[in-house]
Amino acid sequence: MAGLHYDSLADLPANMQKQAAAKLCGEKQAVAAKRSKYNNIKETVSDIVFDSKKEARRYSYLMRAVEQGIICDLRLQHDFTLQEAYTKPDGERVRAIRYKADFTYLVDQDVRPTILNNKKFLLDFSAADLDFWFSCLDARLIVEDTKTRGTKTKVYIIKKKLMEDQGYEIREV
Repeated sequence: MAGLHYDSLADLPANMQKQAAAKLCGEKQAVAAKRSKYNNIKETVSDIVFDSKKEARRYSYLMRAVEQGIICDLRLQHDFTLQEAYTKPDGERVRAIRYKADFTYLVDQDVRPTILNNKKFLLDFSAADLDFWFSCLDARLIVEDTKTRGTKTKVYIIKKKLMEDQGYEIREV
């Protein structure tokens, strides 16, 4: 017969001994949980799986703003093409460069008087968000990305600059 043959479990290497013992006992081998790259924990809100708890919290916050009429047209994972795909003269295909925003939305132009006359609005949202939303009442597109120090990679920084070159400002939360 081909293969390795051992007379007893004691002859096996340590890691193989554990595996064989677990198999003989009918136990499932424990699979080590794979850590995520940035130590984030996925979270589900309204049947939507988010990459982090921070992103899920931000979604809940923005949904309250939609319900209260402060923002509209909230979109998740909106794609922006920063450079179109092309073919080099030698026939090699170069893929497009894309940026995927966590959230995009519009600020409702008529919301300022409503907010100022309703103190509940002022209590529900942070002063920084209200100031930001008031500053962009021209209903321009707001692009948001939930970021931590670890997720501000070199690639992200380059894509952020390319987005600014196309006239979009990424708001990091």
